[in-house]
Amino acid sequence: MKYSNNNGKSLGTIITLGLLGAAVGVMLIPYKKNKIRERVIVGAQDLANFVSDILKEKADDLLSTTESVIEKSKTNFNQFTHEVNDKLEQGKYK
Repeated sequence: MKYSNNNGKSLGTIITLGLLGAAVGVMLIPYKKNKIRERVIVGAQDLANFVSDILKEKADDLLSTTESVIEKSKTNFNQFTHEVNDKLEQGKYK
């Protein structure tokens, strides 16, 4: 099974450029315009929280998938081992 990481790279690029733009914008805003600066900072924090939530959700999904694959692998291995042992036992008594 192949997984494409292009969406993750694109999202990462967009987020990085957005945060970079916000940072440059904050630096260029005159000091007396604190309200705008605060709104940009709050927006950047909201974006960071949003991205953090998405990453946590994806990490949880990945962990769940990994645990499922491990359980299936264990089951398949145990079944295979049982079948091999049965075949070996059958061969002993022929």
